[in-house]
Amino acid sequence: DAMYNSKWVYDDSGSVAKNIVVIGTVPWQEAFTRDFWGTSMKEITSHKSFRPLTTLSFKLNYVWNEWYLEKDTTATDTDTDTATATASNAGGTKKYEHGAGLETHSYKLVNLLLHALVSALATEASAFVFVSSTVTVAATATATA
Repeated sequence: DAMYNSKWVYDDSGSVAKNIVVIGTVPWQEAFTRDFWGTSMKEITSHKSFRPLTTLSFKLNYVWNEWYLEKDTTATDTDTDTATATASNAGGTKKYEHGAGLETHSYKLVNLLLHALVSALATEASAFVFVSSTVTVAATATATA
């Protein structure tokens, strides 16, 4: 529960919450001309850390949150420790600490799913390489015996 309800940490603020490509200040195509932090690659202050696919996955999370969370017009959360900023929506008021697009839940879910996918693919690749080479070595040993 603590992970699910946690906030942005470490470099998340710069790479997601303050990234002008992710939050829509500039068009999504800018992901191909800006670094991971949203700074133009032409600027001297750019880290030159070019990761457009990661930035675009953050952008998709942002757009999904905006669409999915904004369509929910019922706000039942009365906990004063949670959301501090409110957004109006026809028929109700919703509370989000940083706006619907920056709610951390979907980012964490996508991160977990992508890590699971990569782990499964790495397992399959390892099995292919090591089982394949074991079979080849065994077949060679049998043929020469």
